[in-house]
Amino acid sequence: MDYDFHRVFGILHIQKQPGVGFGFCTFLLGMNNDGFNAGSYGFLNDNLQMNNLGSGTTYTAPGSEVKKWALNSYLARVNYTVNNKYLLTASIRADGSSRFGSDNRWGYFPSAALAWRASEEPFIKDLNIFSNLKPRVSFGITGNQDGIGTYPAYALLGSNGYVAGGDKVTGYYPSQVANTNLKWETTSQFDAGIDFGFFNNRLTVVIDGYYKKTRDLLLKVKVPGSSGFSSGLKNIGEVENKGFELAINATPIEGDFTWNTSLNLTYNKNKVLDLGDVSFIYPSQPGQDETGIHLGRIIQVGQPLGTFYGYVYDGLFSTTDDIASSAQPTAKPGDIRYKDISGPDGVPDGVINDLDRTIIGCAQPKLFGGFNNTFSYKNFDLNVNTIFTIGNDVYNGTRVTMENMQGSTNMFASTMNYWTPDNQNAPLPRPLRSKAVMRVSNQYVENGSYLRFQNITLGYNVPAEFLNFTKYVSGLRVYASLQNFFTITSYSGDNPEVSKYGQDNLGAGYDAFSYPFAKSVLFGLNVKF
Repeated sequence: MDYDFHRVFGILHIQKQPGVGFGFCTFLLGMNNDGFNAGSYGFLNDNLQMNNLGSGTTYTAPGSEVKKWALNSYLARVNYTVNNKYLLTASIRADGSSRFGSDNRWGYFPSAALAWRASEEPFIKDLNIFSNLKPRVSFGITGNQDGIGTYPAYALLGSNGYVAGGDKVTGYYPSQVANTNLKWETTSQFDAGIDFGFFNNRLTVVIDGYYKKTRDLLLKVKVPGSSGFSSGLKNIGEVENKGFELAINATPIEGDFTWNTSLNLTYNKNKVLDLGDVSFIYPSQPGQDETGIHLGRIIQVGQPLGTFYGYVYDGLFSTTDDIASSAQPTAKPGDIRYKDISGPDGVPDGVINDLDRTIIGCAQPKLFGGFNNTFSYKNFDLNVNTIFTIGNDVYNGTRVTMENMQGSTNMFASTMNYWTPDNQNAPLPRPLRSKAVMRVSNQYVENGSYLRFQNITLGYNVPAEFLNFTKYVSGLRVYASLQNFFTITSYSGDNPEVSKYGQDNLGAGYDAFSYPFAKSVLFGLNVKF
């Protein structure tokens, strides 16, 4: 049984006088998750399906679990307005989460914002330029507890089976290291912006610049092997984001034919500022080299999150002479060549090893946004909504698996074009059942920029005179919609819009058999009564 609970204990709002308001509320959020499973197989028939598991000839092991978490919050806010021109909002929020250590469950998050409706000033009105002009600044702190599980601060036990005296028995083992000091991840953000309105707000422009710093990131880090664990959750490091946002909305044409258009752009620069006593860590991830070292992503001071890390692909070996003069003397013709880019002194050392790994891409886009256009002519309307990213990379883990020339998963048609003495210009290496053929490299890092036509809708509003036959219907609109029908991209995978791998929020841009967006055609009616 799964259920969520949400209780509001109290809400208070006081309007003391025009322009002054106070508010206070407290609430509790949480989840109880009780689950169990049982099964069997070897039925005489499927008539009863799951309603008589006992009629199966072989039973599977049952399982059950209980998970609970809760969030208790208090929020107070004050609004103050002077002459409808000078606006102040301030708030303080206190959140207590059961997910953190007993001494750090509570986090306190203040915020404040100031705005000036300059367009209400007489000297601005006299300019006859702006229909709206509002500079504003704000600062606030927020907390994060997502993506860390239900009991991340506690030592946990797991169960496993083993054989003792010829019998299978069950035992318990430590499955998670405790961290009673675990606390909220916090983000401080400063924002300065200005709102413009022109031509009676037929053209509006919103510009924002921001700087935010995230501290005490909730990251899994390596712990000493003597502890009995390989990794543990810890608050570590700082990350900054800075950039600007631009939103433009305009109605260039208005009348029988009307055109409304809007554009929003975001530029964001992300950088890791600190990782405690280390300069980099490898997050848990898919993809290993022949030594078993996790590759593909790195969190490194001075670099953005979502940075790809690996070797530099340098084609395929064709002859034994190429191999003799290379840094891979044990290679064979048809194997992948990797660039020898550094040794202990920063120069090629004639050996391919960990020092030859480097930054090979980044999942962070340089620019992203959306573009929306609505056209209407008399009773017809057409809406075209698009989104896009520019400058981001995707690591195509699907191709890594499906073009794997060292195993049984090579299922793409492209695997037919592999290296042979008669096909030396092939893109893929010779087939070989060995782990020493392929390493994580820029060979599978692709440009992930795209333009997606997210929705195209054509509609028609039936004239009122055609609805006179009934007194119950006051409006009728018919429409057809195409969703996710067109995507313009050079990415070879099914979906360039990959944001994370599994439950790891640091896995942005890693495509591991991500599902493509479903294309759909919708026909509908909107009826008003």
